[in-house]
Amino acid sequence: REWRRRREREHERTRQQWLRYLSTGQRVQLEPLTDGNKYHLFLSHSWLSGQDAVRVMKERLLNLLPDLNQNDVADDLKIFLDVDDLASGRGAAEVAASEILIVFLSDGYLTRPNTVRELLRAMTLQKIIITVYDERSVYMDKGVLRAAIDAACLNLSRWGLDGDLATWGAEVPTTADIFAALTARPLLWTRVPAFMNVTLHACVTPL
Repeated sequence: REWRRRREREHERTRQQWLRYLSTGQRVQLEPLTDGNKYHLFLSHSWLSGQDAVRVMKERLLNLLPDLNQNDVADDLKIFLDVDDLASGRGAAEVAASEILIVFLSDGYLTRPNTVRELLRAMTLQKIIITVYDERSVYMDKGVLRAAIDAACLNLSRWGLDGDLATWGAEVPTTADIFAALTARPLLWTRVPAFMNVTLHACVTPL
């Protein structure tokens, strides 16, 4: 009996986290994916500094909307996280198949060719890009952020990303282009659960 009551309490806590429409109180239902997209959200992050945080993000996002582990449900929230979903390649194809790119901007993000590739692919396709700034990151300083983008731009050729851009039929972006993309929709990630939920609500609002 105690086990059953504990499970009921856990289920009720989960229900309380569900996103609901203010007008009706009913749970939010997503529109089916269109335009060849397979994912609603792509979580782009640096493994070294962001892996733990994006794991929490994914779990909390899946708690916001119910029935999220039933692949046959049309309004399931589909989230791409490389450690769970990347079978091959470097992620650019999955960015192309996602509605929104969530950039978890933690230290080192702009020094990794794979994460910069994901960002550039989203930019070339004019995807919605939401930047979630890690509160502990040096990128919180806009001067540091701009300098890091400058350094990344100098490394595009060494990383082979200029070739990727040519393959995509896109020009090499400027520092200003990348800075604008990363600052257009800024959100803050803190380790306070209530504030986490505010950020995550904003991540799914465009859907």
